[in-house]
Amino acid sequence: MARKVGFARLSMRQIASRLGVSATALYYHFHNKRELLERVAAHIMDSIEMPERRLPWSERLRQVVLSQQRTLIAYPGVARFLVHHRESAGALRWMEMIVQVLSDAGFGQQQIVRALATLSFFVHPLTLVDDRPQPGSEAMWRRRQMDRRLRADPAHYPCVRALLPALAEYSFDAYLPIALDGVIAGIAMGLEQPSRPAARRRARG
Repeated sequence: MARKVGFARLSMRQIASRLGVSATALYYHFHNKRELLERVAAHIMDSIEMPERRLPWSERLRQVVLSQQRTLIAYPGVARFLVHHRESAGALRWMEMIVQVLSDAGFGQQQIVRALATLSFFVHPLTLVDDRPQPGSEAMWRRRQMDRRLRADPAHYPCVRALLPALAEYSFDAYLPIALDGVIAGIAMGLEQPSRPAARRRARG
């Protein structure tokens, strides 16, 4: 039901009806709707498998983030729920998977925090976009909207206008891995450099 109607539209009454019980019966197991949704979100995140440890850490991280992204998109509203309930089991599982990869790679806590923050800012806004156009219509929709704006003020967007043919073929699903590769490469460069506190301690020594 979470996949079909989305988290925002899911109600205790709907769930009770599907199970053939009264809504009151659900409250015997869960204090409120939020507690139930937290359990469902945790179950969804737990379904994501960790990649094998034998892989390079960068490839493991790539696979983790892409798997998380595919899962969150499959359940509209779950990402938004996790963002607003960062203390929930599902949100912590999201974090744990990333931290595990970086910990296995031998990175220090400060480095992991920095990497986690980078990925959080990169991933969260995208996972909230769960009302994207249907496959096949995205390029056409973007081309019409952008073309209308460019025709209204062509002199104001000369570079974008020249790039429009390429932008018209833009696909979120196709370019996410490319963007993620860039982010991971940037994280790798930062992790290879000593953190500032550590560098200062060595300088003092």
